[in-house]
Amino acid sequence: MWFMEINETEYGNAAAYAAQAVTADGYEDDSASAAAITADIASSYGAYATDAGASVVFLRTLSIDATHVDQGAIVAYIADSPLWPGDPPPEIVAHWTEMKRDLLAFEEDWDVWTDWYEERLAGKRSNKKLEIARATIPNEIWEEGPAVVNAHIKRLIAEHTPPSQPSPEPGLRIEVTDRGLEAVPQQIGSDFDEALQRALHGQLQRLFPLLKESTHRVANAHPVLDLVTSEYSELVAVPFDSLDVASLWAVGTGLLALSDTFTTPPPRMMSQPLEPGHLAQLQQAAQIHGAFILGFPLGRELTTRADQARLSRKTLAEIGPHAHHILDRLRHAVRFVEARTREFITAVDECLIELGWEGTRTGYAGYAVTKNILIALGQVLTRAEAALSSFGGGIALNVVDPGYVYTSQIIAFVLENVQPILAFAAPFPELKHWLIFLIDHIDMENK
Repeated sequence: MWFMEINETEYGNAAAYAAQAVTADGYEDDSASAAAITADIASSYGAYATDAGASVVFLRTLSIDATHVDQGAIVAYIADSPLWPGDPPPEIVAHWTEMKRDLLAFEEDWDVWTDWYEERLAGKRSNKKLEIARATIPNEIWEEGPAVVNAHIKRLIAEHTPPSQPSPEPGLRIEVTDRGLEAVPQQIGSDFDEALQRALHGQLQRLFPLLKESTHRVANAHPVLDLVTSEYSELVAVPFDSLDVASLWAVGTGLLALSDTFTTPPPRMMSQPLEPGHLAQLQQAAQIHGAFILGFPLGRELTTRADQARLSRKTLAEIGPHAHHILDRLRHAVRFVEARTREFITAVDECLIELGWEGTRTGYAGYAVTKNILIALGQVLTRAEAALSSFGGGIALNVVDPGYVYTSQIIAFVLENVQPILAFAAPFPELKHWLIFLIDHIDMENK
């Protein structure tokens, strides 16, 4: 028919133009990317050129992509865009629905192809390493037929899919923001006696400057007490509605433990005792903190979880040195850890050095802080791995982290501290396998 002859010529020209533009504009060093996009053009042409209505929409869509390339658009942006700029033609939807149903009815793992196509429809970023592995399957496997090929592809997908991210410990929210790795306060909620909590907050705000001054005078003899008191003072000095309950709880566990230690010194305690007035200030601060923190639902939840944590003394003893190594490096990582967060990490770390990991609450606080930091760093690796594995590569990563401000530094930190990170994660299978996958893939991308 006449319109088919015209459209075939137009499609041929458009496909050739797009393939040429793709090869010339930013992909001369990535033949796999150009080949993949050119194959997309060819397969689309073959699938749609027999339907007049779909042909018109397809040609218009292809023209839009070719125009973007001609205007200097990044090819990765086009490759990661939805296949259709709007809703696909109804005819195509009907054909695809029927085809998908028929393929899945064979029960030969055809979902590896139907899922792939629907991801392209949605504009989901593809995994370059997986696409190359799929495209370079040996001929001997292809010759075995679809059931064998599809089962092989399913295994490839599993190999290139990260394990599920483990859940962070509640309350202690740590993220990578535009200021770097940062402890992010959460809303304090409303399910508490606000009048009482505000009154206790006021008492702590009045007491801590006095305690901080008394402690600072003996900082040389009691450096950890000075650190913990100073950090708690900073946390409690903010307005009531801006309180970070989780961080107060974590630092407060050290405050409580130090109060107990100075009130009833262990037999071999080497530190000098506190003056009676100073000790009284510390005891009062600890008592008010205990009442204050338990007045918040999150404070009660964290305390209960710490008391019931399934972390044996043996596990705490095993992870303690590795957590200290990680926290110690982070407290000095001025290039990618936000300043206040470095102070918070320092207080937690020093408190654990002074008191040890055997205390249930202090040990749990150290575990929770370290675990949540590793999850935050792992989230950066996940985004980096997804970007580096896509056909957009570093271009796509630059969209996630403009200028690579923190990503490259975090990758370097993780790769330089692989041994203590994985040693800390060893008793926790979900965390361990997730981190191993991310580290292995990032390490390969950096070689």
